[in-house]
Formats: sequence, C-alpha cells, structure tokens
Amino acid sequence: MNEQQKVGIRIIRWVLGLAFLGFFLFASVVAASFAGWGFGERTTAERFQDAIPSLLMSLAWGAVAIAGFRLSVGYRLISWWLACALIIPAYAALHTADVL
Repeated sequence: MNEQQKVGIRIIRWVLGLAFLGFFLFASVVAASFAGWGFGERTTAERFQDAIPSLLMSLAWGAVAIAGFRLSVGYRLISWWLACALIIPAYAALHTADVL
C-alpha cells in the first residue's frame, strides 16, 4: 500500500469516527434531557431518584461515543478521554438537583 492510500484510509477513518462521535453524543444529550421530567410536585430527592436511569443511559451513550471514536481512529481505547463521558450526565444531574 502506497502513501496516498494510507492517507485516504486515515481520512475515511477520521470522518467515520467523527460521525460516530457526533451521533452518540447527540444520543447522550437526548437521554440526559429526560432527567428530572415528570408531573406533579416532587422534592429534589424524588426528581433525582427518578432521573437515575436517564443519567446512566446518558453516561453509557457518551462512553460508547468516545470509545467508538477512539477505536475507529486507531487510538488506545482505555484513556482519560473516557472521563469526558461524565460531562453531559453530570450537568443534567446538577440541573435536576436544582443546583444550576
């Protein structure tokens, strides 16, 4: 395989990786947006307890997004970048708990 083919494959891997990252990060935001929704008067603790499944789903989608991107580009899977998957559900949890 010559150098030009290697560059083409690298570009395709990056484009597919970014598409994968964008799709699953969007799914993470959608899952986090359901946190804390409901009808009636509820305490903060009740809203937070009801939001736990949405927050865990958001965390899972974020981890899938980052891990899939890293694998498709050819980087090491286990790294500190996986901690970035915590950003979206952490923000949603703080919003559900009326901290923000």
